[in-house]
Amino acid sequence: MPCISQNAFIEIVNMTNIIDMKELKLSDIDLEFTATKAGNKKNKLNPDKWWLVRYQLMEILVRIALKKYFKPSKEGRTAK
Repeated sequence: MPCISQNAFIEIVNMTNIIDMKELKLSDIDLEFTATKAGNKKNKLNPDKWWLVRYQLMEILVRIALKKYFKPSKEGRTAK
């Protein structure tokens, strides 16, 4: 089954310049990765807990977008 490791995902995130150290940090990406993996039951096709499968890749991208663009910031703005 095609899947992506946490290190490969972090490398992709670094290449895309998603992390701006204001709204989104590397620790936020790690937290979203863990949250994505924690919400799912163990699957026979993906027994390793540190690999994302296809639908989880889309889920983590949505989680990151919500965190970066739709969460209230510290200055009081609600969205960009």
